[in-house]
Amino acid sequence: QVHASPRRLLLRVLAVVGDLFVLAVHGVSISAGLDAVRAFWEETRQLLVEAKVHEHLVVLADAFCRLGSVTSDAVGPVEADPQCAAGEVFHGFLVDWALFAAGTFHGGGSTFVSSCGAQVRLDFVALPREWGPAVVAAEVLPAHFLAIEHKVDHKAVVATVRLAARSASSAP
Repeated sequence: QVHASPRRLLLRVLAVVGDLFVLAVHGVSISAGLDAVRAFWEETRQLLVEAKVHEHLVVLADAFCRLGSVTSDAVGPVEADPQCAAGEVFHGFLVDWALFAAGTFHGGGSTFVSSCGAQVRLDFVALPREWGPAVVAAEVLPAHFLAIEHKVDHKAVVATVRLAARSASSAP
């Protein structure tokens, strides 16, 4: 574990492919204001800089935003939602860290069921851009009833990646 707080968990895993950093984030809702959303992602960026994250960053995000109508190397057009203001900020974070939201290229569907039953995609698995060709699938698992909250809430987002191990001759 490198960092833990109520909205962020950053792990460093020593893996065959090199150092792997896994960041789980619970973003800030736009209802807190766009400045709060910007501050959250800037604080997240600063955490990554301070932790010396330099390669193989995977982000598991409840990003509280919608993506897809504005595409780039970071966000694809699959099952696009109109990009909201918070989505613009998250999209910029993805671009800055050379990540891509796998579900926006490979599908998966909605990830959240609101209290009025609306289904939207708010949750993303973001992978290093260079892993793009290794992504086998992206999917959203069926919803599970949360007995504590008496409702269906977020669905699990999964990205399957097939990576080759580094050979001894390619290791630094």
